[in-house]
Amino acid sequence: MKSIQNIVDLASKYNEAFDSSNERTNLWNGSKRKIVYDTLSKICTELDSQVPFFSNNIYVISNDPDDIYIKSGSVSVPLQKEHEEGFQIHFLRQSNGVIYALAYGHSSGSKAGGYELAVIKDLNKISEEYVMELVYNGIENVMSSSYLFLGDD
Repeated sequence: MKSIQNIVDLASKYNEAFDSSNERTNLWNGSKRKIVYDTLSKICTELDSQVPFFSNNIYVISNDPDDIYIKSGSVSVPLQKEHEEGFQIHFLRQSNGVIYALAYGHSSGSKAGGYELAVIKDLNKISEEYVMELVYNGIENVMSSSYLFLGDD
């Protein structure tokens, strides 16, 4: 049989979750959002200058403080009258402060498939190196969704 103390102990988990949510939100708004944004900007700058395919065709978008992402632009598909939309790699803050790192593949006329790269509950893990690792994994996962890599196995 459950006692009042069991109920109090169980209900105290709300307080723990609330405190964790506030801590994650403060970290995101304090320094971690800037680390993600600066790292994505650095990646875009390097891709733009070193990989001709991405010259003037890769961007960091941060219109929403809870969603920062890297996006490659669209590309013409040979022999077709359509464009292939570029990939996207998002760092998306949830209401409870947890960050989802998601990658969306290339698409042409249909919705791109998505990949979960990470669910970041401990925002202290966010560093330039970790963001670079997630972006690398994201690009690696979405490359096969481009017509450029059709038949490459």
